[in-house]
Amino acid sequence: MGKISFANSNNATISMSAIIHYPEGFEESGRYPAIVVSHPGGGVKEQTAGTYARKLAEQGFIAIAYDASYQGESGGAPRQLENPHIRTEDVSAVIDYLTTLPYVDQGRIGAMGICAGAGYTANAAIQDRRIKAIGTVSAVNIGSMFRNGWENNVKSIDALPYIVAGSDARTSDANGVDIATMPLAPLKEEDAPNEELRQAWEYYHTPAPPVRPRPASRRCAA
Repeated sequence: MGKISFANSNNATISMSAIIHYPEGFEESGRYPAIVVSHPGGGVKEQTAGTYARKLAEQGFIAIAYDASYQGESGGAPRQLENPHIRTEDVSAVIDYLTTLPYVDQGRIGAMGICAGAGYTANAAIQDRRIKAIGTVSAVNIGSMFRNGWENNVKSIDALPYIVAGSDARTSDANGVDIATMPLAPLKEEDAPNEELRQAWEYYHTPAPPVRPRPASRRCAA
């Protein structure tokens, strides 16, 4: 396991931060299947994405969990931007990086994601034919969530005001007005309207444990 950084192939000004996990007995001269793991909206690589990446490595894969552009330890401003187009392209940018590693089998690259990361993964796979298999956990279409509501109780025909608000926000940003922020989860536990969102509050407000690489008897390239 190693912490790495690389330039985002879609935007060279953004440095992507990631943790790459290697299978037991890894050898640089070998050829391994690889999986890109995308975190939930507003998450970081050390949370669920890192847990799944570690478990995938135990099954023989090279697995890479990364921070999305504008989030975590990856670069980009404004911070905490959750842009579905950019996040979809991030999946392909990480695959771009994997293809530069001689020990990655380019014919066996997969992608998985959790929550919103799962939606972005599925979207990326539509156009990026290098993705040979996908896996999703609690998949969410974040665009639909914002248009139709958390409980899908807003009809699409009634969702136009939300789309207008997004368009108006772009005009506001372009004209230098202070950027408005919208929390993806309750900021206080008592503000959660249901148990599902209370658990979301707990997830996002629980500090991630430090990442401690295992002692290795093999050479792992970062």
